[in-house]
Amino acid sequence: MRRRTVLALAGAAGTAGLAGCLDDVLGSENGDEPEPEDDPDDGDSSGEGNQPEDDEEQTGDESEDDRDRSPEETVVAFYEAIADDDVERANELRHSDGIGPFEEEDLDGEPTVEETELVESDDETATVEALVVPDGAEGSVVSLVTLEREDGRWRIVAIGSPQEGDKTELTPNAAFETERENGSRQIIHTAGDHIKAANLHIRGDGIEETGSWTDLGGRASGTVGDEPAVTAGDSVTVGISDDYSISVVWEDGDTAVTLMEMAGASDSATESGDDGAESGNGGESDSDEANGDGETAESDTDSDEESGASDDE
Repeated sequence: MRRRTVLALAGAAGTAGLAGCLDDVLGSENGDEPEPEDDPDDGDSSGEGNQPEDDEEQTGDESEDDRDRSPEETVVAFYEAIADDDVERANELRHSDGIGPFEEEDLDGEPTVEETELVESDDETATVEALVVPDGAEGSVVSLVTLEREDGRWRIVAIGSPQEGDKTELTPNAAFETERENGSRQIIHTAGDHIKAANLHIRGDGIEETGSWTDLGGRASGTVGDEPAVTAGDSVTVGISDDYSISVVWEDGDTAVTLMEMAGASDSATESGDDGAESGNGGESDSDEANGDGETAESDTDSDEESGASDDE
């Protein structure tokens, strides 16, 4: 996925156009000694005065550039047009048989495209998942954008929400880590999306309690809509037995996706020679290891196997 800010390109283009317009005004009203037409300096001034035409040509060339745009770039360009209140450009990027046409009142706010991902495509059609932050919102929403080629260019046909049960489009993007405490494990949200606390669950074996992040007393400092949400820095602590496995699961209706899973053994188990369970990727057990100087060094978060998101059937 590529992270993009909607206003970055639009802001730069607007500044260039404004500078050209100011040159025109100053050139016509601030002439103390008019220069002859064939004067070389006049050629330079004329070049500056023609800056808006250059900008206009660049804007016109965007249609030609669209032939080389990928579906993801087309989606970003469309949201840029919305953020810049550019009705003409937004309509240019829509398919003639698709959404719109748009009026000025239809383009409201300055949304930000955080990420795009090509879900599927062939020569004539494509589907792009876009993670969009609406103007003034704290969290992001997922839009599923359908595109088709028109005159050789990708154009937007429809924008909707992922269908229920489609795990790929619904899965939140977040990272978790764990830290060992006496007889317990602290699970920490370290980066990524705000996730509703009620939708986040702790599962596993050999742990004292399972349940939702909220039910287990986890911290949820953010909000999504009006509901508490788990964001970077928030954590929950669960008690563990000698051998344990922990999964962080996101649930929404009938959909369940594992965002993180790990397995290990507590101190009491490793002292008796019972190594912690390892994953298929070969994580180390939760045990104390000797360093090169013969001293005992306690392993912590890197001593257990942790893995990223996977779908639960």
